[in-house]
Amino acid sequence: REFTNYQVHGCEPERHGNVSPVGIYPFDVFECSRGQHFAVAIMTNHNFRAFCEVIGAAHLVHDERFLENDDRWANREVLRAAIAKCVKLRDRDELLQEFWTVRGSASFAVGPVNGFADLINDEQLRHRAMLQNVESGRRMVVGNPIKISGMLEKGTSPAAPGLNEHGAQLRLEFGGFQSRTQTSKL
Repeated sequence: REFTNYQVHGCEPERHGNVSPVGIYPFDVFECSRGQHFAVAIMTNHNFRAFCEVIGAAHLVHDERFLENDDRWANREVLRAAIAKCVKLRDRDELLQEFWTVRGSASFAVGPVNGFADLINDEQLRHRAMLQNVESGRRMVVGNPIKISGMLEKGTSPAAPGLNEHGAQLRLEFGGFQSRTQTSKL
């Protein structure tokens, strides 16, 4: 939509951050305890009700400012503050578990915003070989995202060379120099 608006009207779109640019709210990222975040997209009144019940804010469903999506969008700053207050003291992973199991027939998009510690410890990323150890064993690198059925991936990748590890060989190959002193005079 914004791309089309730009082509038709020549106007750069307003930056929205994590908020939906098409007038849906809540469609945002919220911080929980321990600085962990989750993202959520609520598309219907039914989903808004289920979301509010899980976060312990059922009273928001009956607030005239939030009855319909248009109301929620118009009052998104107030609603954002109310939601943020409810989830700030909650553990993100416990809250997500409640969303995924307690919400019943409500179906809305919700998931963690992962940090690097979450990614490094993610079983699915390891299973899919998206994180691989380098030969030195001290670091991990991102694996190849392209997966081809029937082709096995190595579990480790070669380590990057150490500082000046191949320096003498490269100096000889690219100029016949015997030492770093000779190359520094160039």
